[in-house]
Parts: sequence; structure tokens; C-alpha cells
Amino acid sequence: MLSMMRQVDSISHTTGIASHFAKIYTASMGNINVQLQGLDSGAQAFVKKFEISFIGYFLEACDEYNTGKTVGSVWNFYFTHPEAEPWQLTMIGVNAHINGDIWKGLVKNFSEEEIRKYKKNLLSFQSSISKAFQPFFEELLEESAYLRFMDNFTKGMARHYGEWLIYNWRRRQIDLATLYYTDTEKFKKHFATIEKKKQHIDEKILKNTKLPKF
Repeated sequence: MLSMMRQVDSISHTTGIASHFAKIYTASMGNINVQLQGLDSGAQAFVKKFEISFIGYFLEACDEYNTGKTVGSVWNFYFTHPEAEPWQLTMIGVNAHINGDIWKGLVKNFSEEEIRKYKKNLLSFQSSISKAFQPFFEELLEESAYLRFMDNFTKGMARHYGEWLIYNWRRRQIDLATLYYTDTEKFKKHFATIEKKKQHIDEKILKNTKLPKF
């Protein structure tokens, strides 16, 4: 896991397209590793195994891009828009990783029972993720007059909404992973709905318009 984190950290210090997401991912993982020490050994093993798989999807997409291959569907939008602003690429990357990769990392490595058992542990890392997003959100406010207006108008609630949004996306992916085992038809339906929402979010971010309800 540490070697893979070092790879992401190394990417974050480059000037390539992958660096934008790698920066915020490195910050998030640094915070998560600190929080991880407070969990019992079983939960730690679960999270570490999941994160290895989770990091792997991003690194695989980076490798596909760097070697001239077609990047897989989850990360394709990110790597095919090098003209986007850094903040846009960061948000598109977050959208890809959360709304596209989490459920895969879970069902690839764990049973339904294990996912249910450690669901609360996974969701508990929201504070570590939110902490990593604070500097990015401040930069985002500088870039967007609309967000500055909303943040002032709501007395700071706009950023809390962003934190809630990420939490909701993560919870929804964990629920999708359990559906994979319990109800195939419902899983397919929910997967298709989430995929459409993911695509819509990408398009809205790229157009820099008011984001829709997610």
C-alpha cells in the first residue's frame, strides 16, 4: 500500500494531467492513515486491502494514458479533457474515483458480510477526506464567483453541502456493492442510474455551470 501511495504522491508533483487528482488523493490518504491507527486490527486490515485495490484503479488509468492506450470508461472523461482547468479536473477525478471505483474495489475483495461489517468504518473516514478538501475548496471559491456568492449567502453552508455530497456518494457506492450480492436486477438498475448521474456531473463541471442535484 505504501509503495502505491508513493506512486500517487510522485504523480502529484508532476505537471501532467494526472497530477490534479493525485494531489487531493495524496492529502486524503495521508489523513486517512492517521485515523486508521485508531481502528482495531480487523478494520485496519479491511481498509488497507480495500485501499490497495482502490488506488490501483487510478494508477491503471494513468498507465493506460501514458502508454497511449484507451483509458477505461470510468477515467476516460478525465484523461480526454487536458484543456480543463485544474479545479475542474480535480472534481472530475473525485467524481470518477468515488462514483466509479468504490463498488468495484469492494466486490473484488470482500464478501457481502464483510462489506456490511465494515461499512461504518469506511464512512467514518469522511472527516479525513473533508480535511483534505478544505484547501481545495478555498481555491475553488477564488475561481468561482457563483460559489463565493453561495458560500456567503448560506454563511458557509455551501462547503458543508460539498462535504455531505461526497459522503452521500461514498455511502451510495457501498450500498451498490451490497446490492451486487443481494439483488442483481436492482444492482443493474442502480448502477445505470449512478452512471448517468456521473456523466451529467462531469458535463456540468466542464461547462462550469451551476451544478445539478446529485
